[in-house]
Amino acid sequence: MKKVPIIWSVVLAVGLLGGAAVFFTDKYFDLDSQPDHNSDSALSNGKNNERVTAMAYKTWIRDAFSEKKQREAISTASDKNGIHTFWDSFDFTDPNYIASPELLKQPALTFLSLLEYYPEEKEAALASLMEKTLVADTLIIRYMIDEILEKYLFRPESPHRNDESYLFVLESVLKNEQISQWNKSRFVFQQQLLNKNRVGSKARNFDFITSKGESSELTDIESELIVLYFNNPECSRCLNTTSKLKNSVLLNQLTVFEKVTVLSVFPDSNESEWRKSYCPENWIAAFNSSQSIVTNNLYDLRAIPCLYLLDKEKRVLVKDGLPEEIIGRLYHIVKEQKSE
Repeated sequence: MKKVPIIWSVVLAVGLLGGAAVFFTDKYFDLDSQPDHNSDSALSNGKNNERVTAMAYKTWIRDAFSEKKQREAISTASDKNGIHTFWDSFDFTDPNYIASPELLKQPALTFLSLLEYYPEEKEAALASLMEKTLVADTLIIRYMIDEILEKYLFRPESPHRNDESYLFVLESVLKNEQISQWNKSRFVFQQQLLNKNRVGSKARNFDFITSKGESSELTDIESELIVLYFNNPECSRCLNTTSKLKNSVLLNQLTVFEKVTVLSVFPDSNESEWRKSYCPENWIAAFNSSQSIVTNNLYDLRAIPCLYLLDKEKRVLVKDGLPEEIIGRLYHIVKEQKSE
């Protein structure tokens, strides 16, 4: 066993004492608790249709989506066959689904939750779902893609957000001829956006000025690890994220020992607002004066705060992670280096 550098021993000890272990939480809020503004049920117009919808919903829920049915689906997904069999018992050609595709919402959310526990089955499971979806009635296709897959896998505030899973969905959608009449431009844009700065790729370079008036670029930073933090001081979630990072004992120690550089980037155009903002002294306060980040869509900034963790080669280790994910990854990196 190699001798452990004293710095890593101190950092790991302090991190443990400071409670640096990661606690993963849902990202901001559960979309299932939010109203569906774009839901287009075939039976949702007028009081009479609302009554029919309610009756159909109650009857079909009792028949096909009872608690027993849900338990059976989950049990099937948990057996040796894996979750790629999850949708085997669901017939997307059933007229009840076509009349009320929203009946698929709860099973779909259960499925998305299970994907996180079966990463090795994810691609096969999504392929099975897309195969059924893309040959179904147009109402089901629209509902599953717009109200389930895009909403829950792509939207930044979704607790089920998963860029890699949604990229798989996009590939299936863009290849499918049945939906060629749709305007696919948004899907093409989403695909291009998600392909930028993927985990394992090199982060895109950009220029910035610091609060000290120095001009620099991302590639100029020489550091073992870089926490790249896009934020706006007027954003309440940014203030909360800044507080979590600033109060992380582990991150502070790694910064002190110059193992980690925190680059806090203001991507918007209001320089005076940036200059008034607070930034911890041991961070680099950066302003993208050329506006290249936004103008050229260099980074996926659908929502801020947005956190990346980069290695010394500027390769992406964590993309758009929570503060807990960043700190947790730092903890594991320190632990691994300590054991070498």
